[in-house]
Formats: sequence, C-alpha cells, structure tokens
Amino acid sequence: MLIKTKNGELWHNDREGSKEALVLRYANCSLRCYLCYAQRYAYLSTNNDDVKSSNVKNCIQSLRGLSTEAAWIRIQGGEPLINDERSTETAQIAAESLKYLSENRTYNEPRVVIQTNGLWFAKTSIDKVKRFVSTLKNALESVDFGRIVIEISFKGPNIGDANLYALSRASSITSVFAHQLQAFKNLIEEIKCEVWQDEMHRLAIYPVAGLGPHIGNPGFIPLSSIVSPKDEELPLFHKETWSSSFSDLVRLFRTTTTTWHKVYSDYLLKHGDKLPIEGMGSSMFQFGWISQIEKRAELQRFVSLNIRADWSNRSLNLFKDKYNVLQTIIDQASSDLVSKVSELKIDFYNSVPSFHYPYL
Repeated sequence: MLIKTKNGELWHNDREGSKEALVLRYANCSLRCYLCYAQRYAYLSTNNDDVKSSNVKNCIQSLRGLSTEAAWIRIQGGEPLINDERSTETAQIAAESLKYLSENRTYNEPRVVIQTNGLWFAKTSIDKVKRFVSTLKNALESVDFGRIVIEISFKGPNIGDANLYALSRASSITSVFAHQLQAFKNLIEEIKCEVWQDEMHRLAIYPVAGLGPHIGNPGFIPLSSIVSPKDEELPLFHKETWSSSFSDLVRLFRTTTTTWHKVYSDYLLKHGDKLPIEGMGSSMFQFGWISQIEKRAELQRFVSLNIRADWSNRSLNLFKDKYNVLQTIIDQASSDLVSKVSELKIDFYNSVPSFHYPYL
C-alpha cells in the first residue's frame, strides 16, 4: 500500500543535504521497532483515516506529472520490500524513478535510494533476489548515468539487541539479526555476479547501523542488552557488544568497498572504512516514537529500561518542553556512558543528511 497524504499526494518533497529529494512511502512493516520514527506508516492499519492508498501505476503516472528539481529519490516505508509482490513493485518504481531523474537531468549524478530492513532478501528465493537485481540493472543500462543504492538498516550488532529493538510486536521473524546477515550476503553475492562483474559500477549496497546514539551530539542514548564485565552500561553498537558475526559483516563490507573500489570510490574518499550509523539525534524525527510515550504503556516500559538521556544537552530542550514525562521516564546518562558513545567514532560516522552517504 503506497501512502497518499490527506492532500492526495504520493510523492513528498524533502530537503536533505544540499539538494531536493522526493520521498515515496509504503505502509506497514515486517518489524515493529519501538524507536521507529515512521511509526505512523510502519504500524499503519488499512483502516486508518489519515491516509489513502494507491497502486504502482498511479505512482509512476504521478511521478511523470511532477515538476521538480529533485536530485534524488528515496523509497521507504514502513518496509518497501515486505513481500514478493511489493518487492517487484519497488524494483519497478526504482527503475522508473531513475529514468525520470535522467530525463529531467537537473543534476549529473542522480540517486535512487531504497531503504529496507533487508529481511525479504533472506526469506525469498534466490531466483527472486536475482530478478530484483536484474530489474535494477536493466534500469541502469537504459540510462548512461545515475546510481541506485540499497541500504539495509541493521537493528543491532548481536541477536539479543536486534530482537530487543526490532521484535517489539508480533512478527514471524524469530531472529532479526540472523536474517539480516543472510540478507546482506545474499544480495551482495547477486549484485557481484549479475552487475559488478559486468563492469557496471552504479548499483551499491550499504549496511547501516540503525537506532544507535548520535555519536557527535549524544542526547538520547539507546542501551545494549549486553552488560560489560564491569557492570557498566554500553551504548547500542559499541564494539564491546559486537558478536563475531557482526564483526564478520563489517570485515565483509570493508573488503567489498576496496575490492570493488569503482563502486565505492566516492564513499571511500569521504568516509574511509567507517560505517554509517543512524543516530538518535535531537531532531523532529524522534517525535515518531516520543509522541506515543503517553499512549502506550509497553513503550514507556521499554524506554525506561533501554534509553538514557543527557539532559544537559541543550538540543533536548525541544523534547523537555513538549514532553515533560520523558524526564520522568528516562534516567539521565552518566558521563561514562556519554564517553562510551564517543568511542563509536572509531568505526562509525553519523548518517545525518548534511554528511550522508555518497548519494548527496
């Protein structure tokens, strides 16, 4: 179900970084993450009066009718790859989006970005993954410039954390972490065989550490379920919380970026061997889960156990003024915890729009 706003719009203008973006959202998600900033879409019921749904044909037609100077297009949700049918739709929309950007040719290097939890790549057949990749490859072959980017947002660096943060409601997935690892491996193998080995370097995949603390300006700090030998709290995605499998994933990505340096040359120039982390900064996005605090007792309990806040951080004044209950629910972060957050800078960089991946 593609989301229309009350005004009947399918495509949403946004400004991220220095360029205009067009955003397309799907309703519903295969996960129910407590801290999802897009809960309005991810948890959406088809009976919700706030939005209307549309089909792919209408989506592509409405895209053709737009007049915009967008540099890139982002497809997200909810979850744009929730099942076989939606994944086929998303591949088609991504292909049409790239053609649209190339025809307008406002910028020399347009990007189409698919943001996903990646679970579909592990659950579906390899043939369907291959078909998905082929659709994107054909789109790239039809135009002589532009890129398509797939980002898989990891929910934690180990089984415990990923399940804690992602399985907050009923789900058919018993281990988010295992599925996401397999998904990344499945997809990167198909892209390597079907695209990169044919000397096409305009399709990229990135692992993103999602739900972590904002390492440059820690306000809200999500905690790992793992306790250190010193009984100290550790921020989510701190290296002491990594499983060996997550370490293997980091090595795989770093090896991939250097082996296929023509795909990742701009990334390596900007970020080196660091990985993006989607930090819980003090932005309006956080209202997605904060606005639900007083409505959902289970969210209150989760936040009280798993979130700390540095209330001396002035950027949190916005939330203190609007949601006073937050200070009652969330314990204040210790100086040791804030210091631990800074240690994430060794391996990660914040994927905020002004310092994003190479698509901007």
